Amino acid sequence: MAKIQYDYTKPARTRMAPSPTGELHLGTLRTILYNYALARRTGGKFLFRIEDTDEKRAVEGSIDRLLDGTLAFGIDWDEGPRKGGDYGPYYQLEREKAGIYKKEYDRLLSEDKVYRCFCSEERLVQMREEMKASGKAPMYDRLCRNLSQEEIDQNLKEGKPYTIRIKIPLNQKLEYVDPMRGKMSWNTSDINDYVLVKSNNVPTYHGAVVIDDYLMKITHVFRGAEYISSIPVYVLLAQFLGYEPPILIHPSVLLSPVGKGKMSKRKNGELVFARVYLDKGYPPQAVLNFLMFLGWSHPDEKVNILSLEDFCKVFSLERLQPQPSKADFAKIDWYGGQYIRMMSLDELFNNINNWISNISNEELKKSAEVWIDRIKLEPVHFNKVLALLQDRLRKYSDMFELGEFFYSLPVYDSTFDWTKTNHDELECKAVIQGLNKELSAVVENNGWTQEKWEKAIRDFSEICGWKHGDMFMLLRLCIVGSPYSPNLLDSMNLLGAEECLNRMA
Repeated sequence: MAKIQYDYTKPARTRMAPSPTGELHLGTLRTILYNYALARRTGGKFLFRIEDTDEKRAVEGSIDRLLDGTLAFGIDWDEGPRKGGDYGPYYQLEREKAGIYKKEYDRLLSEDKVYRCFCSEERLVQMREEMKASGKAPMYDRLCRNLSQEEIDQNLKEGKPYTIRIKIPLNQKLEYVDPMRGKMSWNTSDINDYVLVKSNNVPTYHGAVVIDDYLMKITHVFRGAEYISSIPVYVLLAQFLGYEPPILIHPSVLLSPVGKGKMSKRKNGELVFARVYLDKGYPPQAVLNFLMFLGWSHPDEKVNILSLEDFCKVFSLERLQPQPSKADFAKIDWYGGQYIRMMSLDELFNNINNWISNISNEELKKSAEVWIDRIKLEPVHFNKVLALLQDRLRKYSDMFELGEFFYSLPVYDSTFDWTKTNHDELECKAVIQGLNKELSAVVENNGWTQEKWEKAIRDFSEICGWKHGDMFMLLRLCIVGSPYSPNLLDSMNLLGAEECLNRMA
């Protein structure tokens, strides 16, 4: 593999150019992150461009969700939609209407580097099926590649629709060095004569991306590993146009944490979408940290938490790994907990309020409505609840479950698991009644303090012959309704003596 030697003092111009066909994918967000980081590391520029030429697959509202989603993670662009810049327009359909692509393809046609293909869709479908049936990789059979000028003129006279295909040189060796993956090579005869311009005169992805990257002066492009197979057409088209192509870098594939193969919606459901993590209330920095270390390592291997700013300072091509990276979603929980614990209480309070107001998931919205009222009515009390929950939160929505017992009685139904105490139900009920009397006496005789109750609970557990842990578990089940909770005595202190005794009755 070729050794990377990159001068980070030379400003890089990078870009992200998603198609508006759906939600912001975690893999797309990682690619955005890498492009952004290289631009910031080198003092360059990061551009956003919308590749919207595939109108059939476009999803309404997708552009705004892509842009807003990127901003929600703290990543902003220097040029692009909503901002403009010196190299616009930043939407490909607008660039097509401005004649940017036509000018170049008229030139390539005159130079015989591309050709018109008059094949009907029906013929192309039949051709692909026949190739598959014979065990061949489906690719265009180049029927229209060698049409005479008379045949071309006649087809144009008859008004036959046509696409424009690249004229790949045959039986040549093409090499490319990816900074991550080293040297790759292809025999050009195995490369398809891709369609560059559709019959409606709108360029395809291949037909627009090379021109746009050159005219926008892009120097480096991080893009998904699925685009490796398209390197030859990118490089050859750039050569035909007389362009110096940017450095194309293909980071590691993100593997599914379950089963085999790549991370995908089919295997992993909604977990592949970045918006899901924002809706659930993971701090955006936690999701970014998770992505930072999928296929990249810090020079100091002990470092596993980085702000976006610090990541940009140390990001380098040398630390990228081509090997597939397993996307263990559980790590986002760990990062979420780390970031939440680093927040001041005021910061956490404000972040939760901002999060609640931006939830897009309808189910979570319903859960949040109750909490919005609670926060507004009793902000001081909510802050006290938050102080107790902070160490246990991995995401803001955890408070819906972990903090509910501060506002409503636990559900003591038939599924209530007394065995968590290591004693049976009858014994537990008898012991809790006795403990209720003991704690009631403490309140009547000495008043309520957390220290007095703790001593009384420990003393009573010894009288009963119970382990202290079992006694506190019994109390937790009665007060909280769950074997898991913030510090029990602190929680009881916040609930107050009367409420605690009622729950033990």
